[in-house]
Amino acid sequence: MHLEKYQHAPDFRVKDIFGKDVSLSGFRGRKTLLTFFRSVGCPVCNLRFHDLEKEFDFFKANNLAFVAVYASTPENMRKYITSRYPDTAAFYPLMIPNLERTLYKMYDIESSTAKLIQSLLFHGGLAAVSQGKKLFKDKIADDAPLNLINSDFLIDEQGRITAAYYGKVSGDFISVADIKKFASEKTNTNKISAVYQP
Repeated sequence: MHLEKYQHAPDFRVKDIFGKDVSLSGFRGRKTLLTFFRSVGCPVCNLRFHDLEKEFDFFKANNLAFVAVYASTPENMRKYITSRYPDTAAFYPLMIPNLERTLYKMYDIESSTAKLIQSLLFHGGLAAVSQGKKLFKDKIADDAPLNLINSDFLIDEQGRITAAYYGKVSGDFISVADIKKFASEKTNTNKISAVYQP
């Protein structure tokens, strides 16, 4: 069953691409963008990541935590990151490899061949694939099922979902404008204690 607004986001404890133990609850006290991509070798996901990358300074200025989950191996994800950021210490999003897709099941992320075909034929999917391929600096293996549909979750400082966006077709994401609005909205910080600072 899809998660909905006002539900608490299911917590998880996993390792990031560098083997560091991380948890979603570790971001309590900060707003969080939790995004489920397909794989780091996915051109459409690469195009979306590139669009978000343009807003990293804005996200950081507004203390937004960005957690990106991929159904990819840690090795492929590290290759993807180091091809873009030789100094990985300066890399902003928290990158989580989840090849076995346990987190995808936890968040009810959909697999749909019909939505994939709809995207390719009727929603600009082929053009997005072409654009995304041009943005790769190195060839990265696509190690996830083609029909895995991306999803985005906006989570408040207390761990509650304020938006659960399940892609209507492959490559359908929550708008960057909605993410920026969420990040910049003021909240009553007197009721919130920050417990995590990366």
